Amino acid sequence: MKRAWLQPFTWAVIVETNRQLCLPKGALHKATSDGYEPTRQLWESLHRTEMPLAEATNLCRRCHQLAPFCNFNGNTFVAVIRKVISTLTLPPVQAAALRSLAGHIVAGIATPEEQRAFEKAMEAISALDDCAEAVHGSGNELAEQHRPLAETTAAGQSPPPLGDHSRTGGAEHGLRGRASESADPPRDTRPDRATRFVETTRGVLSYGQLAPLLAERVVAVQADIEGGVYTQRPFEESLLLEFHRRVAGDLVPDWAGRWRAIEVRVGNLQPPPPHAVPLRMRDYCLDLQARWPEAAVSIGDLTLEFLASAEGRFLTVHPFQDFNGRVIRLFLSELLRRLDLPPARLEAEGETERAAYFAALQAADQNDLRPLIEIWKQRLAAPEPPTA
Repeated sequence: MKRAWLQPFTWAVIVETNRQLCLPKGALHKATSDGYEPTRQLWESLHRTEMPLAEATNLCRRCHQLAPFCNFNGNTFVAVIRKVISTLTLPPVQAAALRSLAGHIVAGIATPEEQRAFEKAMEAISALDDCAEAVHGSGNELAEQHRPLAETTAAGQSPPPLGDHSRTGGAEHGLRGRASESADPPRDTRPDRATRFVETTRGVLSYGQLAPLLAERVVAVQADIEGGVYTQRPFEESLLLEFHRRVAGDLVPDWAGRWRAIEVRVGNLQPPPPHAVPLRMRDYCLDLQARWPEAAVSIGDLTLEFLASAEGRFLTVHPFQDFNGRVIRLFLSELLRRLDLPPARLEAEGETERAAYFAALQAADQNDLRPLIEIWKQRLAAPEPPTA
């Protein structure tokens, strides 16, 4: 199925999309000296061409890799391909999955499994009877939004230059320059390590836009934890599900507070398939219940092992579609309160700490809790973090 998928997205729209992504972050919106012009020429020579959707996705990926802007190159072209896919007449769940797959491909972070899943999806879309109408209005909303800028650009000309700047400057959600240049630890799964977008009740938001909204909800749950609201709750799945629901329920109601229903890959870890998650989390909670009496009777080695196991096993299962880190930190805060231990700083800070933490998680994935136990020793020995 060939369509002019990218036709509505003139280069003026691309430039304005990047500007709007940079603005909330205060990031530099500027052209790179070596990437801007080649990307513009490539885009303008091909974006009106009829091509398969997979080829349009690949064009967005190529333009991302050329790095025409100092910041948010991946986000810019991911936004384009997601907008194209959002116009397909697909069931909501399939559409969301396809947007995610295409976004990962454009960002250059797709796993081989995701590549294969995307190829299969392209084959299925080609067979749909309603393909002819699938692209109706593709990109019109975005193009209309940027009409004033587009109208100031004569046909066949590029917008006024943004100014020159080497593409080695500026970070783009952790991706500098080309997408393949990341050298982060294999278990590093922080959101800012990749171009990320999440479909929410407030629209498709970048992770940077979503993070403050999640933080507000985390603070509310944390306050209830410190107030003893959950003291009488047993260590059961319902507590973890409630934490997740409270953090994200009004933002992503379709999957908040539910075990994930999709396959995921976390760095170099392949968590269990969706159908196995409920049983794995049942075993996880039963294990915590069994360990608790000895862990709580006195603070010692068994306490450290209990905390390390609670954190490591949860993240190995990766039970939720997203926001697992926020949920486990809330749960660990609840455990610390029940153990009468002071609050601890649970997020690694600085590259050295992060590298050690991700290495410890990787060891925990292999049932070796010793590195994570050492991190817990450091956490409990550190001064109590100041309260707001």
